[in-house]
Amino acid sequence: MKGILRLLTCCLVTAAAVGGCAKPASHESLSNPRYGFTVVYPGRWQVNSDPSGVPPPEGTLLTTRGAKITVTVSARPNEGEMPKNLRDQGWLETKLSVDGVGALAYSRPGPLTFGIVRRVMFPRDGLWYDISLTVSGRRYLPGGLRAFEAVVASWKWATKPSDTGLDKAQAIGHRPCRLRPS
Repeated sequence: MKGILRLLTCCLVTAAAVGGCAKPASHESLSNPRYGFTVVYPGRWQVNSDPSGVPPPEGTLLTTRGAKITVTVSARPNEGEMPKNLRDQGWLETKLSVDGVGALAYSRPGPLTFGIVRRVMFPRDGLWYDISLTVSGRRYLPGGLRAFEAVVASWKWATKPSDTGLDKAQAIGHRPCRLRPS
């Protein structure tokens, strides 16, 4: 027994001495001075402009092989992507706060293999913010979800919001939700 403990201790000390402990992945910061927010994303992802339209809507893409995170800012959500319509399509809805602003998070139900799989949507100061995760295959889902969660969790506003988010969501079709079991 003592021999096993010595061997285990020796292996742990050797691993630590030669760098056997994994370093956390590097992260980068992205700031948008026009809309006053900053997010953190994995360093291996690339930042690209979204050519989907003239601001607003304005978009930013964070991309890596097989996955992309889109942050879109617009005057109003796309009619087909309003909270009520996502619920009607079976998306699972939960409430959360994005740096003090009430938001709605959506998860696409069922086996996830490709397409948009997660969304977080919230209004602030007359604009609508939509963060979405799109994957091109099941193998890209775990890394995409980790990056998406990091972006949402790290979201910081440069200034304090003048509204709380969900109050305005009521005006565009949001109704209080009951969490559905997953």
